[in-house]
Amino acid sequence: MGCSHSSAATTRTSKQSRRAKQSRAFCAGLPVVGILRCDGARWECAQAIVSAADRAEYHYRIVYAVVEGLPYQHVRAGKPLSASQEEALRVAVEELDLAGCVCITGDCGSFVHYQGAVRSLTTRAVVLSPLVQASLIATMYQRTEKVIVVTNDTNDYSQADLEQNLVAIGLEQDDAKRFIVVGLQHIRGFATADVADQEVSEWGLVDESVTTVERKAIITTVERKAKERNAKAIILESTLLPSFSDALRARLGLPVFDALTLVDYFVHASTDNPRFGLDFDERQAGGCNAYDG
Repeated sequence: MGCSHSSAATTRTSKQSRRAKQSRAFCAGLPVVGILRCDGARWECAQAIVSAADRAEYHYRIVYAVVEGLPYQHVRAGKPLSASQEEALRVAVEELDLAGCVCITGDCGSFVHYQGAVRSLTTRAVVLSPLVQASLIATMYQRTEKVIVVTNDTNDYSQADLEQNLVAIGLEQDDAKRFIVVGLQHIRGFATADVADQEVSEWGLVDESVTTVERKAIITTVERKAKERNAKAIILESTLLPSFSDALRARLGLPVFDALTLVDYFVHASTDNPRFGLDFDERQAGGCNAYDG
């Protein structure tokens, strides 16, 4: 019996080892998305789940680069960068460039303040905030129709701040006014002070029941939707929110755009569609010469 048990255990270990190798090989061939991180950030970025068992799903790998000396509070406020912060940003972007990423995004939606600065440092696509999708969304609906933008705290990100950011990334002023900001600061853990406070051991978003947080976030958004009856879409500006996107889609029946739909949009446009057409290595995207004479 002991010998049989040992043999079964060895077989399981062997299978697990093969699966691990297959998973690593699969991951190595995935396109790479680069994420700039605030210095000292304590949250994990929303990211695609890689499954080696299902090649039909669409996935990408994520690499991070911390902008040393640039804390969340500074990014949230959109303060000008010091000389040392500018250099740290350059180094972080260069790190992501060297990783071969197809695009660069941020771990915080407020990185939109530095969209232009990062764009000047790389030839990669720069999509630092879910708000980058606003220009496309604005063209989808009539000028009388609106879009709800959900952020973590409107005490330091007002309607005027939102409109200023939208104009800076290309919207006309009249279109920017169609985007209505909603805050979740009344929910424990979402206030900017809570997100930024690295000394607090119990953070509401971690300590609270996920179901409780989700329910409160949905109620807030639904209540605002009731006031904005001509709202046709939702943008989750905060990168803390994509885990609630599906629940909002189901409850409101509206398209919900977030940090993941932003990156998915660009990665899908830049890499191989496995379902039909030419098969190519995503790492060679942009240099494929399969049709050359």
